[in-house]
Amino acid sequence: MAFFATIWPIWLWRNSMVYNGKIFDHIQLFETIKIRLGSWCKAQRPTVAISLNDCIHGILRNHLGSSLVIFSKAIGVVDPVLAETIAIKEALKIFYASK
Repeated sequence: MAFFATIWPIWLWRNSMVYNGKIFDHIQLFETIKIRLGSWCKAQRPTVAISLNDCIHGILRNHLGSSLVIFSKAIGVVDPVLAETIAIKEALKIFYASK
């Protein structure tokens, strides 16, 4: 669910940029993703906290599929959707810091 809740706003934002000349704003896009993820999660099921080995892991790749960055961050025991959201946020922070 987190994947689709992330991809859908990105797709809509891309269309707005291409067809309506909207300017890219990563902060506004991230906030839109968080809102959509939260609303989809509430609609599907109540929150259940589980352990995810107390950390998140991620890999940033380029358009050729080559690994650019591998990251890990301790987050403690959290809801799986929150863990996915934190991983996306960390990946976006790393990506924008590298520019």
